[in-house]
Amino acid sequence: IRNVLQARFSTLPTAARRHRLKPLKFPNPNCPLCGRLDTPGRVLGGCTHARMTELYISRHDAAVKLLYQTLQRGQLGGGYSVVDAGSEDAPAYGACAKRLPLWMTGLPRAQSDLFRPDILVAEGLYPADTQRLERGPDARTLGEWKRKAKLHIIEVGYTSELREAYDAALGRKNEQHRLLCDRLRAEGWTLADDSHAVVLLGTTGIVYTSLARAVLPLGVGKWACERLSNALHLLAVRKAT
Repeated sequence: IRNVLQARFSTLPTAARRHRLKPLKFPNPNCPLCGRLDTPGRVLGGCTHARMTELYISRHDAAVKLLYQTLQRGQLGGGYSVVDAGSEDAPAYGACAKRLPLWMTGLPRAQSDLFRPDILVAEGLYPADTQRLERGPDARTLGEWKRKAKLHIIEVGYTSELREAYDAALGRKNEQHRLLCDRLRAEGWTLADDSHAVVLLGTTGIVYTSLARAVLPLGVGKWACERLSNALHLLAVRKAT
């Protein structure tokens, strides 16, 4: 807990902080792993070292799974879903795939994989219905599902609690979301209201109101949303200690 609070209030004894306080004793302000300026935000989400990157991905995947499991208890439960967590062979529990299917993007695999929503649920489209599409979609069937389905997309990201870091992370996620929505609309899919599609989480456990704005309209109850918020808070704290 001490490390989490120190990171939140920028008093974590990083190399940069030690250098600022005692430059003669600590002449190097950079991270010993990646060589960049060593700050609390870099420690918890910005280090480019391979091992640290694995830890960030593990935290992201765990948060996405928690959010997806909560959505399954709402009005979108049981719908066709793509969840960017887990592996290609074993996607998140209950998810149909880790990557968008080609019949949804209308692109070759290499290009389609550039669009990676954290969570996409197709309201009105169910796993059993898509088996025909997976075997090789025909235009009539695909057109029928495009008219019937409504796509819900949620993007998940982590940020340090500094305002500039939050704004930068929100801008990146919003741009990622916009490009994905443009691609899907170009293919004729109908998207749900995407004004609250980005959920940002603090690397030291802060859960922003964007979480409630994203999940409550999807039939998730207030208490379920609060339990999710608590679980995401504890996840970030455990990963930061």
